[in-house]
Amino acid sequence: MAAAAVAESSLGAGAEGTGTEEVADVQAPEWKREEKDILDVLRNRARGRAQWWGVSVFIYKFKYGGVDNQWYNGQTFLNTHIDESFTKDKPQQVSIWTCPLDERQRVELSVSLLWGVNHFAILKPIFLTYNKKIQKIVVGFTRYNKKFDSWINSQQIVQPDGYLPSEGVSMISDVLRAMSEISKNSCKFVGLENMSSYVLLDNRIRILPFNIRRGSADKDADIADQLLAFSDLLLKKLYPKWKDVDLMEFISLMHEPDTTIDQLLEHPLLLLPQKRELVYRKSWIRDLSNDQEDLIVSIEYNGWKSKIPVDEDVLQFMLKTGYYDDDFNGAFKFSHDTSSHYMARARQLNKATYGAPHLVDSKLKKALPGLVSKAP
Repeated sequence: MAAAAVAESSLGAGAEGTGTEEVADVQAPEWKREEKDILDVLRNRARGRAQWWGVSVFIYKFKYGGVDNQWYNGQTFLNTHIDESFTKDKPQQVSIWTCPLDERQRVELSVSLLWGVNHFAILKPIFLTYNKKIQKIVVGFTRYNKKFDSWINSQQIVQPDGYLPSEGVSMISDVLRAMSEISKNSCKFVGLENMSSYVLLDNRIRILPFNIRRGSADKDADIADQLLAFSDLLLKKLYPKWKDVDLMEFISLMHEPDTTIDQLLEHPLLLLPQKRELVYRKSWIRDLSNDQEDLIVSIEYNGWKSKIPVDEDVLQFMLKTGYYDDDFNGAFKFSHDTSSHYMARARQLNKATYGAPHLVDSKLKKALPGLVSKAP
């Protein structure tokens, strides 16, 4: 069924559209008559208004397949002046979402909560209206590039000693920052564990606005609930593709009730290699508090010496010339000394490539997997 309609655009209130259930190749005379009728109505509304008052008119078209709460491809034509023809502008490709009329209040509330929220990781609608002919709520968005499940299926396998792809790092960071942003407006996301809650636009993650709700009085509890839901998605859908030890440590941290979004954004999983490498030297064991020292003692990381690759000459040299316990404390001291050695040697030789941060970090990441994520 092809559905075409003209709607006076209103995002906050969900304007009534004058829906028509026309086929896509509607005859010009009929179309012109309908267009003229609508324009006459709008002119009458505008008559006597202040000069700054105006309307924005979309005509949208898509083929309705009879199933709601799913995506359809469509087109819109935007009039910028009340006397212009609807067919003057080139059509804009859009993604259309439909839902039953009884869901109107929920959808309109979610969309209304977007006012004052400014974050690119949330997919904002172009229009929201009611189509009388098919008796459905119709929401239009800029055409997205890919569904989230398709994006996951396209991901390459990451080896345990490898790095997450940059688009994966961006995806996780963007969702976390979107959580933080809507929390400022006393809102929260629901359904973050579901792949259907996301799409990709311009190869960046977008959360659907239908997943926004009013938050509770306890913002910290809301954040904790969202982190748990998002961690479930990472564990079940992305960890099978990205079997990174640091990712598992990251997911475990998301389950801690006191974890903040800022802490997660600074986690080594999301840092560039040159910033990851600094973690080894910044968190020096002599500067630890008593609680941090107790934490180090409790971390199991025994037997690390035997796992240092024999073909890594510098790592083997550092292991033989220093004294290191075969536990987490010793492994962390070893990584600190090795990182410092690389940097000092590079300065002596005036050759930045010798101690390039990505080389240093990749060697330590491969030899001591997950160590940097366990650092206090």
